[in-house]
Amino acid sequence: MNFFKIFFGVCLISSFSFAMTGSELKECYYTSPSFCDGFTMGIVTVGVQAGIIQPLPKKVTVPQIIAIVKKYLKEHPESLHEEASNLILLSLSKTFDK
Repeated sequence: MNFFKIFFGVCLISSFSFAMTGSELKECYYTSPSFCDGFTMGIVTVGVQAGIIQPLPKKVTVPQIIAIVKKYLKEHPESLHEEASNLILLSLSKTFDK
């Protein structure tokens, strides 16, 4: 059951992400911040609902989530070629799944 939930979530996120890379997302935060903030929160919402990542703590704010993703992108330039959706979820997993 979990396999299908994760598989469906990954497929859904991959089709939703328009194949944006981490590099494109990083640039987008500066050129179109409102769009990228919404894009990020959409990926996070689907990731949590599909069970790909654990639910975030209740007191986490949207600006905090955006800051975590931006920090991850800045600190991991070797990963910027990967899909933005994967990097968004990875950054939050590494931050909150401790």
